[in-house]
Amino acid sequence: IVFTFLFLTFPSGLVLYWLVNNVLSIAQQYYINLKIKKESEERK
Repeated sequence: IVFTFLFLTFPSGLVLYWLVNNVLSIAQQYYINLKIKKESEERK
């Protein structure tokens, strides 16, 4: 919510870059967590 008001004054390209970067980072972390969980279950 805070970032919404902060980014109102930023150029749209910068906001788009920040948004895409964060979405991809979240997806990457989710994939890594799934992979680690799957590997730990296979070891049991």
